[in-house]
Amino acid sequence: MALLTRSICSTPSGCHNGCGVILHSNDDRTMLLGVEGDRDNPFSMGRLCPRGLAIRHTVYHPDRLLHPLRRRGGKGAGGTPDWEEIGWGEALDLAADGLEAIRRESGPESVIFCKGTGRDIGPYLSRLAYGFGSPNYFALGPGSGSACLMPRMAATFSMMGEYFVPDCSQYFPERYAHPE
Repeated sequence: MALLTRSICSTPSGCHNGCGVILHSNDDRTMLLGVEGDRDNPFSMGRLCPRGLAIRHTVYHPDRLLHPLRRRGGKGAGGTPDWEEIGWGEALDLAADGLEAIRRESGPESVIFCKGTGRDIGPYLSRLAYGFGSPNYFALGPGSGSACLMPRMAATFSMMGEYFVPDCSQYFPERYAHPE
């Protein structure tokens, strides 16, 4: 097993923590073999949550989408939707053609480019909005977080008088070595 890379964990299910991970691969780096916490990461100190530990299962899950899909038939056709695999070029062309048709028919200001807790997408989405000609770029909440962080903060403040996070070890200099 070879060291693939040191990285920061941002699992597909979303997480704000950015824990340090070490990803292991086979020698030619074509297969992810294992995941472990990075002991040198000052935030996670070698520990990972179940989502972080499940990265390999997420990467190789049999139901994971690996290619763009296009629905056959119209919406509400009844029954199970029928999907066909298409190439990335075709998918991007469909998206671009659809946006261009909206811009032509209703003007660029008719499109709102909006994100919730998008982590790193803000600079790219705002460039897309302004390049498209729309002044309507919106990040929910103060920067982001209205979908998950803000409700969590409101609930904990109203119920407990303070904002709490599940990993209380962050308040101790010794982190996980602290007896409490």
